[in-house]
Amino acid sequence: MDKTGTKEHTQTLFLTGGHLSPALAVIDALRSEKPDWNLFFVGRPRAFEGDSFDSEEFRIIRKKSLRFLPLDTGRFSRENLFPALRSLSKVPFACIRAYGYVRRYRPDCILSFGGYVALPVVLAARLGRVPVITHEQTRAMGLANKLIGNLASHVLLSFPGGQAGPSGAKTMVVGLPLRKGLFHPPLMPSFSLPQTHHPLLYVTGGTTGAVSLNEIVAEALPKLLERYTIIHQTGQHFLTKARQRKDILAPHLASRYVVARYFDETDIAWIYHHANLVIGRSGANTVGEIAALGKNALFIPLPWSGGGEQEKNAELLVSAGTSEMLSQETLTPDSLTAGIDAMFTAMKPYRKNAETYAYTVPRDAAERIVAVCYRVIRRRGAGV
Repeated sequence: MDKTGTKEHTQTLFLTGGHLSPALAVIDALRSEKPDWNLFFVGRPRAFEGDSFDSEEFRIIRKKSLRFLPLDTGRFSRENLFPALRSLSKVPFACIRAYGYVRRYRPDCILSFGGYVALPVVLAARLGRVPVITHEQTRAMGLANKLIGNLASHVLLSFPGGQAGPSGAKTMVVGLPLRKGLFHPPLMPSFSLPQTHHPLLYVTGGTTGAVSLNEIVAEALPKLLERYTIIHQTGQHFLTKARQRKDILAPHLASRYVVARYFDETDIAWIYHHANLVIGRSGANTVGEIAALGKNALFIPLPWSGGGEQEKNAELLVSAGTSEMLSQETLTPDSLTAGIDAMFTAMKPYRKNAETYAYTVPRDAAERIVAVCYRVIRRRGAGV
């Protein structure tokens, strides 16, 4: 109740977008600072179009006891025109469904984390006169995020400068939201790992995995496992192949190869804390977490990422002297192995640079985003 005895309105916030890690960081901050707010997550129920597997966002959001609103939409791909047009035909239906969610649950604000999943929700929000805040993780906006940025009342950036978003009063740099649990690893992970003197490699392709990279890693396993212990987050689509490859390895090598579809936050915290080197794609969230935690990486950027965004992300840490980058187009099992070996041969300066760079990474981005959401909702309630 307020001072007049009138029942106060409980704020409702929609979160949406294809980038899960920063959304999870903000969800945790919202639950800490605004525990009475109603939170909904609008996202893809499947990892890929036509997929039979649940997406990680569906599984994790439900595990956090948030209401998950499924949205099946399409995306534009530059590689293959006809499948792209077929995929885009889903967008009008997604907009209608998103507008239905807006009408039914009446959110006070939409917080977008970008990508093709968020676009129909943002369009529906504008139609329903709901303010939109969008956060851009990368240094170069893709097509969907440029459209979202033009429709949003506030555009929040992870990095200053670059090509990320419109300029003007509605744009501000807040940093990249980081999950607090990553800085507090458990004593032990949920999986078993042998006691060994071999350096630990963590191979990841992001939430959904990276099939083309996984194939090359799988071929390099016999050589790599002679010198390293490997934890491999494969995504759903390569998990069976990785397990089959593990089964044909010599027992002393197989014991040092841990595979999983996905590692939850506590396991990821343990892995990051103990890994000597991270190998994988260079999505903004992976790069941001590696930077903040003072880790070293060998990046293989996704070649067809919009605007070369992953290469730009990787360049940030390569130029800081913490990491190296290899091209997917010329990558082979031998060149991957050689790249890993070369970094370990000269690891000392990489480690020193990473530890230094970590002090420059802000850790309060999630709290800053919550503050912006609060101001927008308060202004809306005041009719400003």
